[in-house]
Amino acid sequence: MKKVKDNLISIFLIALILFLPFQALTGAFLDKYLSSGAAFWIAHWYEPVIIILFAISIIQIILKQRKLGTADWIAFALIALGIASILFLSPTISRGMEGFRFTLFALLAFVSIRHYHISNILITYYLIIAGLVAIWAVVERALPFEYWTNILGDTFGWGNFSIVKYYQSSSVLAGPNQLASYLIPALFIVIDKISKSVIPVKTGIQKLMGSLDSLPNGRSLGMAALAAPIIACAIAVTFSRSAWVAVAATLIISFVIMIIRGKEHKNIVKYVLGGLSAIIIVGSAYLLFATQISKSDVITHGQSQSQHIYAIKDSIAEIIDRKSQPVKLIFGSGLGTAGPAVIKYGDGFVSESWYLQLALELGILGLGLWIALIVTLIVRMWREHQEGLMLGLIGVSIAAIFLHTWADNPALATTLFLLIGVGGTEVQARQGDNNF
Repeated sequence: MKKVKDNLISIFLIALILFLPFQALTGAFLDKYLSSGAAFWIAHWYEPVIIILFAISIIQIILKQRKLGTADWIAFALIALGIASILFLSPTISRGMEGFRFTLFALLAFVSIRHYHISNILITYYLIIAGLVAIWAVVERALPFEYWTNILGDTFGWGNFSIVKYYQSSSVLAGPNQLASYLIPALFIVIDKISKSVIPVKTGIQKLMGSLDSLPNGRSLGMAALAAPIIACAIAVTFSRSAWVAVAATLIISFVIMIIRGKEHKNIVKYVLGGLSAIIIVGSAYLLFATQISKSDVITHGQSQSQHIYAIKDSIAEIIDRKSQPVKLIFGSGLGTAGPAVIKYGDGFVSESWYLQLALELGILGLGLWIALIVTLIVRMWREHQEGLMLGLIGVSIAAIFLHTWADNPALATTLFLLIGVGGTEVQARQGDNNF
């Protein structure tokens, strides 16, 4: 019975990984033929399943069939804070629940699947689907503007997003920023696979990095080497400034990590970083000169920059003003009062930053718990030599400084937390260690 259950869960997780990047497209397609309510729940079919898995996890914990590590405790603390926020702080319970979906739902998935050991399978499927999404982001630039809009009868995808005169790719996701952030983990997982595959591992490193005494299967290495520039190009043509900054900063961090891990890593890192840098330089030169787009347009996105700055200033001013309201400062004004949910309700703060959104909705307590969770996961993955996922998490966390990255992109949030969750469980199962 347990084997059947585990197989069903594995099928569900694989199906979810493959479906998530198409969720927005599915919703737009269904809106054409069904009521908005029916279209919504079909496009979000996995959410009730995750809630059921979460309930099962709670029962297992109560019955002491599961042990919790540090990351689990922090995630549960955030979930508990979110539930309290819905009940006592949000303007209405329904609005609070909607805010929970944006802000914390991915954590339900994270804690619900921590005892399933299918990390490598999920990562493989994620890389496949991310590669296809990236290819389409490049290919669609040769297609007619608004081709998705013509098919769906709704404003979706290519041709609907631009910076001044230049259109941004979004592939099958909801927008360019969503596409770019979704691809960031894939880029660094691929880079990590290349670096670990090519480098002969010496005695001191062998225990840490695995037994890689000879060159890997050439086809596997070739696919990874091909995927990296394609994904990098796809991120470039989104014109997502937050993603560009995140990738650049994380590439520097990856270079430092490889040096720390061992001197023999430096050569491959130079090749990988050199190749990606060449792509970025050539792509930037084309975009800035061949397309006659000014640097200021690329950097400021027209009027977008000033609006972005105003939103951040207003959010920071609001947080500072809460010094006279300790409860609001510590616990926030409730889920659904900042971030994407505000667009629907027309009041609150569109903070333009995930961290400011957390500080507004869940207070400095919620912000502190989130930072503690991310740091805990980064430390754990560093210790377990899961550098690809670790760098992906770092990259997304950097991008989230400038956007509501975790809140407005369920494809990214749920996917990455699923990969990190089952990845940690797999290492835990091998080592018998529950302390992360």
